[in-house]
Parts: sequence; C-alpha cells; structure tokens
Amino acid sequence: MKEKFLPIGTVVLLKNGEKKVMITSCLVLANLKEKKIFDYGGCPYPEGIADSKVGIGFNHADIKEVVYPGYEDNEYKMFNKLLVNNEEELRRQVNESNK
Repeated sequence: MKEKFLPIGTVVLLKNGEKKVMITSCLVLANLKEKKIFDYGGCPYPEGIADSKVGIGFNHADIKEVVYPGYEDNEYKMFNKLLVNNEEELRRQVNESNK
C-alpha cells in the first residue's frame, strides 16, 4: 500500500506557491466556522510557527513538489494506516455537523 499521507516534517512546495511549507499535522480541522478538514496542516519553512495564527491548511492535490521527505519508520506506518482507515468517517462526521 502506498501511504496516502506524507510524514510530519516533510517540506513541500504548493502549486501557485513560492514559499516552502513544512507539514506539521494530518487531517487537520481548519476554518472552524465552515468546519473544513484539510489533508495537512503546515507552517512556513524555515521560519516555523511564530504564533498560533500562522497555520496553513492544504490538501495532497495542492502539492506541486516534495522538496524534502519527512522521517518514516514503523510507528509512522501504523499511524498512517490509522489515518487512512478513519479518514472517510472523520470527513463524514464533519460534513454532517455542517448541516
């Protein structure tokens, strides 16, 4: 199985973006008003998170290039499997709460 989610610490360049972004979370609930789930949460690279308002939500389809892959081990593989197996249910619950 090819992993759906890139590991934390992966540095990417987004489509239509000029600034690199480092992945800091997966399946992140952003925009609390609209309750939208993004595949990833990230921060500007190399600055990191300077304050709590600097988070960037984006989806896998928004990635133009993986600049540097994050660390992968068995713990990551187990976590990734958990994310993949529960992603659909999580998205369904969020969509229902928006109605």
